[in-house]
Amino acid sequence: MHPANQERWRGNPRRTLELLAGVPETLESQFNVIFANMVILLFAWSLTEVGRYEEAVRRLNHGAESAERNALHFFLVRYYNTLGWAYAEVCDFETVSRYNRRALENVHASFRKPVLIYPFSEFRAMSEVNLMENDFDLGEVDEATHRLMRLEHEVLSSDYDFNRDRWTARMQDLKGTILLTRGDLDGAEAAANQCLEIATKRHYRKYLGRAERLLGQVLAERGVYDPAEAKLTAALTELEAVGNPKQRWITHTELARLYAKMGRPDREREQRQQAARIVQSTADGLRQGGLRDTFLQAVPVRDILDNSGL
Repeated sequence: MHPANQERWRGNPRRTLELLAGVPETLESQFNVIFANMVILLFAWSLTEVGRYEEAVRRLNHGAESAERNALHFFLVRYYNTLGWAYAEVCDFETVSRYNRRALENVHASFRKPVLIYPFSEFRAMSEVNLMENDFDLGEVDEATHRLMRLEHEVLSSDYDFNRDRWTARMQDLKGTILLTRGDLDGAEAAANQCLEIATKRHYRKYLGRAERLLGQVLAERGVYDPAEAKLTAALTELEAVGNPKQRWITHTELARLYAKMGRPDREREQRQQAARIVQSTADGLRQGGLRDTFLQAVPVRDILDNSGL
C-alpha cells in the first residue's frame, strides 16, 4: 500500500489505481475492515484526481457506510472531507458545504479523546481549508479570509505538526489567490513561493503546478508577459501529468487571459477551446442527470463554455 500512496502524493494517481486494482474488494472479502477502508480512501482519492468522479463518489459512500457501521470515526471524517472535494471538482457547492461541515462536526466530537489529538488536528485543518475554498468558490471572499486568518493563528500550535505540509500547501495557494483578487501582488507572490517550497520539498506535483500557475498570474498582473507565459506553461505541464481536469481547465483559462492581454487572439481562442473541451469531457463522464446539470449550470463552467467559440 505504501508505494501506491507515495505515487498518489507525488502526482501519479493513474499508477496508484493500477497498483490497487482489485485490492479493496479482496480486503473486504477477507473482512479486513481497517485496511479495506484505508485502500478505499486511497483508491477514491486517485479516482477523483483523474476525473472519475461518479465512481469515486460511489466508493466513498460505500466506505462511509462501512465506517459508520463499525464506528470508525477516524475514517468517517476522511470520507466526508473527500466527498466534499469530489463534489467541489464538479462545482456542486451546496453538497460540498454539507459534507465539509459534517466532517468538521465529527472532528470536534473526536477532539475530546486526547489520544487522537494529532490526526484529528490534521483533519480539522483539512476541513477548515475545504470550507475556505468553498466560501471562495461561492464568492464569499470575506468569509474565506476570516476563516483563513483564524486558522493561521490556531495552527501555530505543535498539535498541528502531523502532516502539516499536506494542507499548508493548499492553504497557501488559496491565500495567494485571495490576495491576488485584492491586488496584493507581493502577498500573493509570497504565498505562491511558500506553496512552491512545500511542493518541491515533498514532490507534490499538483501543488507544484498550482504554485507555478499563481506565480504566472502575479507576473501577468505586473505586465511581465513572457515570464508569465513560461510559468503558466510550466504549470500546465505539471497538471497535465497529474491529470486533474479542473486544475487543467483553470490553467488553460489563465493562459487565455494572458494571451488576451498580450493581444494574441489566436492563442487566446486556442486556450479557451482547450478549457472547454476538458469541461465538456467532464460533463460527458457524469451520467447522473442532476449532477451533470448542476455542473453545466455552474458559473465558472458556463463562462468557459460561453467564451470558447465552439
